[in-house]
Amino acid sequence: MKEIIEVLDLIGDKKLSVDEGIKVIEELRSTQEIVKKSRWIKIKIKDGESGKRINLPPIPLGLAGSLASWGIMMGINHSDEKEILHKLDRKDIKKMFDVFKESPPMVIVEIFDESEGTEVEVYTK
Repeated sequence: MKEIIEVLDLIGDKKLSVDEGIKVIEELRSTQEIVKKSRWIKIKIKDGESGKRINLPPIPLGLAGSLASWGIMMGINHSDEKEILHKLDRKDIKKMFDVFKESPPMVIVEIFDESEGTEVEVYTK
């Protein structure tokens, strides 16, 4: 699982293209036995100032990929940052969520703001 996250980091750093990353992950998966595949994406938030916790209900990965793709399209149509959003490929976002569906559960994003104590965690399960 650690290797898959490293490949995703390389894609994020633009050291690998999405297609190259998919090939590497498929090779990793063929050499590893994956017991459980991810089906959901989950988001947890803790507000450091108030201490309140927000646990969003799990969203199916297929739906999350479609929503992310749709969100990019809507952002392109209604945002002031159109140049940045045009650089995002909706098909690549969909492919990324397809890789998550075929991978074991993992933490995608984990953020901790020390100054406010706010925590955000996005993970698959």
